Amino acid sequence: MVVFDEPCIMRRLAVDAVTEIGRQPDLVCEAADLAGVLAAARSGLGVTLLPSGEAAPGGARGARPQLEPAPLRVRARPGLADDVADLAAQTVREVVEAHS
Repeated sequence: MVVFDEPCIMRRLAVDAVTEIGRQPDLVCEAADLAGVLAAARSGLGVTLLPSGEAAPGGARGARPQLEPAPLRVRARPGLADDVADLAAQTVREVVEAHS
């Protein structure tokens, strides 16, 4: 899993979300900022969980319209073993379902 450097609330929430479904996250990469996290995930180093944005900027809740659920696709890097890609997809599915 690709995560932000400590200390970070988003890192803690992502790790907790995976742990809550009975999985032990394997932290393969840490980055200091969002650009680093996204670059690592896009390059195939791992997957990342990012917040859904439930609070609007400034902490105001309910300031934005409710959006319909959107399809989620888990993409694996070329050459990744099928069983690893399947496990990553299953883990993401379980985290999403547990927090829906």
